[in-house]
Amino acid sequence: MKLRVLALSLACLLLPLPAQAQDEAPELPLDQIHLWTEATLIGSCDDGNAEACSILGGLYLGNPLGSALGVAQDYFRGASRYRQACEGGNTDGCASLGFMYEQDQFLEMGFARDFARAAALYRQACEGGNATGCSRLATMYEDGRGVMQDDVRAHALFNIGAWQGDKAFSPAETRAEYYRWIEAQARRGLRDAHAGRITSQQIADGEALARRCTQTSVAECLR
Repeated sequence: MKLRVLALSLACLLLPLPAQAQDEAPELPLDQIHLWTEATLIGSCDDGNAEACSILGGLYLGNPLGSALGVAQDYFRGASRYRQACEGGNTDGCASLGFMYEQDQFLEMGFARDFARAAALYRQACEGGNATGCSRLATMYEDGRGVMQDDVRAHALFNIGAWQGDKAFSPAETRAEYYRWIEAQARRGLRDAHAGRITSQQIADGEALARRCTQTSVAECLR
């Protein structure tokens, strides 16, 4: 369990590295990361850049970039910016907000734990093509947290997360791609570990469901 939580935490820790740009807002190019400040990111977020909101969420949770910029840790501000990112269509924001609702490490700061809300946010992220969201939703189905326990759906989602990683992050050429490649390796490890805990029939059924999901949509095949 501890190894699985560690693997699922990678995306949260690496959120300063943007994975997607919003069509309606200016991009945040990685070659200008040295120009980013808390103030410029707040301005960009408030101007409608959901990616900037997601990055801000990571800063307030105390990730490496936030520490480097001297940003004070503030879980509630982090959650607020993740929520703003998610509402703006940034799936990293949805997955990261889901993580905050799932894990108990935020309880001491007064952030309520809510498995059902976490699962819903992971599903929203997964339906939007976010591989980490799919893998996190898979763990919820595996354990029956926030959703009914279902190893076939869990294995399907683990596969979807792993396949998306295969398509998106190989080979690694930049620092951002390298970190995403690490995340993809973690997702494949979670899928393989889950396969070792279920029957061969459940594996086959999960893989078949995953293929249907990729041919249609996650929302339709998991209905």
